[in-house]
Amino acid sequence: RIGKRAGCGERRGRGAPAALLRFENPRQLTPHLGDVSLWLQWWTNEPAGPAFLDCDWDPNSPTFYDYPKLEWFREPTARLEPWVAGPFFDGGATNLHIITISAPVIVDGSAIGVAAADMRLDQIDRMCSPRLHEVGQRAALVSRDGRVVSSTDASWCAAGDMLEPELAEWCARAVDDHWSVGPQGQTLARMLTFPWGVLSVPD
Repeated sequence: RIGKRAGCGERRGRGAPAALLRFENPRQLTPHLGDVSLWLQWWTNEPAGPAFLDCDWDPNSPTFYDYPKLEWFREPTARLEPWVAGPFFDGGATNLHIITISAPVIVDGSAIGVAAADMRLDQIDRMCSPRLHEVGQRAALVSRDGRVVSSTDASWCAAGDMLEPELAEWCARAVDDHWSVGPQGQTLARMLTFPWGVLSVPD
């Protein structure tokens, strides 16, 4: 994705890894993108091979993809550190539930770009659900804010759903603890290298 204000590089959707770069220095971009303010070099894996995913860059359009405001782009460039966004529904782009792993490209102490990779949530769910069943009771892999990545029981909480408010709030409060036990007997085991946790709830 290449853009004057934001964006040069590649990003693969449909579950495939890729990279996305953002440039903010107009002198770097003007020779290449004099006619647009935003741009993403975004590639998806399709059955027939890699395909370029175009987005709506018209700020007056209801489907305008204003990605500099999105978490996967905003947080790593502000924090100058890698970030995992989601799960979220990527409306106007892949139109899928995904997670995005992104990292800033830093030059002279400032972020000039972002490298990012998307993963489809349904694919993560299929990989993780069998292991969650080994917990022995209802269990879910949840994000930092209580959104479900994978679970043992879709009727309780399906991938992409938000936990019930009280339980989601408890998970968010326990974000800094590696192991937490809740008042209803629920437990949350936080991962050391990823902002997710394994939630188990008594049947």
